[in-house]
Amino acid sequence: MSLIAHRAAGRQLFDGLGVPAVDALGVLLGMGILLTSATQLRLPGLPIGPGELILTLSLVLLGFLMLRSGPAPVHAIAGPWMWFWLATAFAMSAGWIVGTLSAESVPSSGRDGAAYGFSAAMVALLVAGPRPDRTIKVALVTLLTATPLVLGALFLLALGGRDLGPVNVWYEGVRFRAWAANPNQLALLLAPQPWLAVAIGGRGWRRLLLIAGLAVVLVLGIATGSDALAASWAFGGVVWFVAAVTATITRRRDSIRSAGLARVVLPMCLLFVAVAEGGAVVDWVAERGSQTYVLAGQGPDRLARWRFGLEAVAQSPIVGFGPGSFAGNRSAFAAEEAHSTPIDWATSTGLVGLLTLGLLIGWIAVRVVRRRQVWPILALLSVLSFMSLHYVLRHPAAWFYLVVLSTGSSLGAPLRRHIYES
Repeated sequence: MSLIAHRAAGRQLFDGLGVPAVDALGVLLGMGILLTSATQLRLPGLPIGPGELILTLSLVLLGFLMLRSGPAPVHAIAGPWMWFWLATAFAMSAGWIVGTLSAESVPSSGRDGAAYGFSAAMVALLVAGPRPDRTIKVALVTLLTATPLVLGALFLLALGGRDLGPVNVWYEGVRFRAWAANPNQLALLLAPQPWLAVAIGGRGWRRLLLIAGLAVVLVLGIATGSDALAASWAFGGVVWFVAAVTATITRRRDSIRSAGLARVVLPMCLLFVAVAEGGAVVDWVAERGSQTYVLAGQGPDRLARWRFGLEAVAQSPIVGFGPGSFAGNRSAFAAEEAHSTPIDWATSTGLVGLLTLGLLIGWIAVRVVRRRQVWPILALLSVLSFMSLHYVLRHPAAWFYLVVLSTGSSLGAPLRRHIYES
């Protein structure tokens, strides 16, 4: 078969099913990301489950399609992502050598290294593959559609505290975790979804489906009992409210009456509400924080983990100790997480990896903010706030969301117009 025939065959892959190759791969990727939260179904001791297997299949097909279809234009986001993973590979390899020589390596080193390698391969093929914008958009729509349908069905089937065969749906009998080993793994999957769903939502019947899906996602998120998820959503809601009020006040008006309502009456009403109810809101937030971080013991435990994580970083500040968990709640190097992405990432990659991650997130933030689209901004803030309270970089979903936000195509209208129309 000639080279031209090979490329034609690559372009026609899946066409026999009546589905373009890129869209079929996007659907597989979206379902794979959803199922990566099924950590109860992973192989013992390995970061491999149904989601990882589906993602592997989709990535193999994507690589095959790239080889068969020939060279394609490189997306603008490919360069920064490739440099990030090259710097990460250097820092993590050097850290692993330091950890091995200092006898500070941990049993989870191999598992975590495999998880990082898998995420790096996923990101590389996504951003360097054919039509990455289309593939990522289809994967995102698939994920946002399947999440309320599949997890909502699991939630309904498990009402009353029932488990589903070998899957323990409820954590400690009260927190919904579906097929995840920990409710916070499910919470990570849900964190940016409300904002991303609104960003790509349509009109008419699509908007009705969007509202229904959002309601399901909110119920599922509340049922997880995740304080990090609640904080990320609350933070995003506050930012959206401030942005909406600011846009309303500063918008150019055609009449003196409308300008007076927006620039005088509205601020006075908000000030009155703040004075009248602000104290009650502050007291409620303080009470909830006390219940979560003092009475439940999460505050002292998390602060201890952060302190011991920083102690581990101080032992190898440049490149860390390679893949693995090096914090603990009673001492450093207890093979436990610090429950903070910056600290946990620094224990593995040192200041080199932390600086590289900071540059990557800063680059993504600049790309998102420059498009003046409110919903992707809120999605990014939700991911970052969740990252501050948990370690998420072993999970493909976290990297997928960062890739989505770095492309940003078709994610929302300009800031003011989307606030007023949505």
